[in-house]
Formats: sequence, structure tokens, C-alpha cells
Amino acid sequence: MEAIEQAGHRHLIGPMTTRPGQSWYLGSAAQAAQVRWLLDFALLGIAAPAAAGALGAAGVFLEQSQALGPLAVYRTGQGFYRRIALYNLALPLATVGAVGTGVAALLGSLMINLGKGGWMSTPLLGTGAAVVAVCGVVVAWSCGRTASAHASSWAPRAD
Repeated sequence: MEAIEQAGHRHLIGPMTTRPGQSWYLGSAAQAAQVRWLLDFALLGIAAPAAAGALGAAGVFLEQSQALGPLAVYRTGQGFYRRIALYNLALPLATVGAVGTGVAALLGSLMINLGKGGWMSTPLLGTGAAVVAVCGVVVAWSCGRTASAHASSWAPRAD
């Protein structure tokens, strides 16, 4: 068996060799653990760009939040500024998450069809879209609060 494994590694890219009946007495626990690690890395790969996008959008929103100052004359509650932040931050991020999930599903199904087998994790795709949407809501809530504080401290000045 060792000679077969060595020949496989010499002539193939990443061969998978197992002995007959190996999965019967070793079980599939090792493979299940490997799949769990892959899902964890996939979620991390979704969460990192979602956080980067949310923080980038928050930076632009907070940079422009000074322009909301004149509205403080008409609106004093935080709810108005939070709704502005939800519309400008959470809605676009949720839309991008949904579109990204659709693209991932399309490309994944194409690869599965080309490879003549496999499956795609629908819960993982849904979790990815939910992570992006939750990041958008959290960032929008905190940015709305910050914009409200900026607006309440606004005073007119000569340009």
C-alpha cells in the first residue's frame, strides 16, 4: 500500500488513498471534523469582508454626518438619524449580501454541475447573507447614534 501511495504522490496532484474498509473501523469522524473546519473557515471568509465593507461604509457615513447638522433644527430625536443610517448603510449592505449569496449559489452550482457531483450548503449561504445583514444593522445603529450626537452639537458658522 505504501508503494501505491508514493506512486500516487509522484504522478498525481493531491491523491486520496485509503485502505479497503478503512472508513469502517476508523469511522467518518475525521472527515466530519475536517468539514467542520472548512465551514468555520468559510464563515470567517464571509465575516471578514462583511466587516470590512460595513466599517468602510461607516467611515464614509460618519465623514459626511456633519452635513446632517442643519437637520437638528427640525429633528431632535435619534430615531430620525438612525433611519437615515439604516437606509444608507444597512439596506445597501443587505442588498450586497443577497446578491453575493446569489452569485455564490450560481457559481457553486456551475462547479457542481461541471464536476458531476457534490452539494452546496444552503444553510451556509443563508448564514453568509445573514452575517452581512447583521453587520449592516449594527453599524447603522451605531452610526445613527453618532450622527445624532454630531447633529445635536452642530452650530452654524461662516464658510
